[in-house]
Amino acid sequence: MNVVFVSPWKVRCGIAKYTEYLTSELAKFDDLKVMVVPQPRTGIYTTQTIEWLFSKILKCEPNIVHIQHEYALWRPIGKGLELLLMKLVKGRGIKVVTTMHNVGLFEIDNEITKLSDVVIVHNKWCWERLASESKSNVVIIPHGTYVKIYDKNEVKKKLGISSNVKLIGVPGFVSKYKQFDIALNVYFEVRKRVSNVKLVVIGGWHFDIDKTFSVIDEVKKYVYVTGWLEDEDFDMWISACDLILYPTRYVTESGVVCRCLGLGKCVVTFNHEVFSDRPVVTCKSVEEMIEKTIHLLQDENYRLEIEEKAIEWAKDRTWDKIAQTHKQIYEVLLNKGEVVEVISKINGKYL
Repeated sequence: MNVVFVSPWKVRCGIAKYTEYLTSELAKFDDLKVMVVPQPRTGIYTTQTIEWLFSKILKCEPNIVHIQHEYALWRPIGKGLELLLMKLVKGRGIKVVTTMHNVGLFEIDNEITKLSDVVIVHNKWCWERLASESKSNVVIIPHGTYVKIYDKNEVKKKLGISSNVKLIGVPGFVSKYKQFDIALNVYFEVRKRVSNVKLVVIGGWHFDIDKTFSVIDEVKKYVYVTGWLEDEDFDMWISACDLILYPTRYVTESGVVCRCLGLGKCVVTFNHEVFSDRPVVTCKSVEEMIEKTIHLLQDENYRLEIEEKAIEWAKDRTWDKIAQTHKQIYEVLLNKGEVVEVISKINGKYL
């Protein structure tokens, strides 16, 4: 079985990381060959771009093409160039699987669903939001994670942080869309009532020249910004934190939240439906986020209870299990099995 992924690859991109983790697990199956056709992360696409991608795909002689889809990757957004690629692939009799990392552009969502043999979304909220005439070929496969537990105090020591410091971490790409201003507001209020508390922004920019977070120099006066980190260093910084703030209001899924849960961290975020199935501390307002953050920093037993739940949640969504579900979908497609029946059974766990 030859499966070709179309995805950003080896660049600073959440979807590129997703593809890296998933394909590394899929590659462990002896009867499955996985290849990646790197998708350009920047620039405007044209029909020539799509034809170039298609030629690269054909050289791999795939049975299945698995497209990692996010609207912003197919520029100009909403022009349907991803649909052209799907039609070219389908025209050669090759199966198409599309993972939609975001949903909401309703007209194109429906077209993607029609052209794909199977569409994958990450959670119930995305499944419900996906505007499609039929969802019989839409399956929920959760975002994966790894379970890795570090000793917090040992990690703090390695990073030169005193064990007495209460460390709040804000993870992910630095962007004006991630509402880091809310994290700063929470931090400035918390430090008035909790002693020896520090804030660290664990992440960097998609590109070094990105200036979307224009106040970063001002922020550096009060908090530490790690910049882009490789996986091991990222995990260590997350593990050094006493809790994680994730202040984004608009989210369809969060790989970084899944990762933090896999590292056994207590995550404080807003009460978005995406997080309804996971052990995070949710808040309806910034004021509530301030109060709950203070409570968690002061009540270690309560925080540890949440951390234990995070680890148990993550154990059910490890990348090897996510890869196994993908393989199940691939196999039923190629063996001309009852795809709808298999999808219905998988969805029964999440709907």
